[in-house]
Amino acid sequence: MRHNPPARDSVIFSINRVKNPTLTQITLPLDFPATGSFKINGMSREVIAMFQIRELSTKTGVPPKTIRYYEQVGLLPPAKRTPNGYRVYGNADVERLQFIRSARSLDFTLDEITEILAFRDRGTPPCQYVMNVLHNQINEIQAHILRLGQLRDELKNLYDAGRRLPDDVQMRTCVCHLIQSSTSPLQPEGAL
Repeated sequence: MRHNPPARDSVIFSINRVKNPTLTQITLPLDFPATGSFKINGMSREVIAMFQIRELSTKTGVPPKTIRYYEQVGLLPPAKRTPNGYRVYGNADVERLQFIRSARSLDFTLDEITEILAFRDRGTPPCQYVMNVLHNQINEIQAHILRLGQLRDELKNLYDAGRRLPDDVQMRTCVCHLIQSSTSPLQPEGAL
């Protein structure tokens, strides 16, 4: 039997019926829903969007290598596989990856994100945990800002003192001598 090629604005679907094992081809216009439910010849069908890793990467801005890593460490559930072995992801994976990306941009650690997602996966609100993480981050940032202010002041003092000193190849009377005898507020004691 000869089939006519589909019009440029349509696509052919092949449906293998379980009760009657004949292959049925249906031509649908390209404006059929990409996701959701629709009916073909009175039969209800569910269409779920699935994306290969490159498409997921494009949708989320996360490189494929990072997606594979997140899957490996458990941030993303294992991808479904096509018969030829390609990873495929759904909309839930897109949303989860977008959350991970946003949390990383706020400097949440992977362990913290894992915990937040574990709360969500258990059906428990992670809000109190997130509030604690945010509070700790704010405190750490405040302490870092204080140390940076101290470093700025020390660098200003070295700069002002160095402007009055001569150049010295031996580094005994120049600004290099001052640096050698200085201790930075950002450097832990005893660290080199």
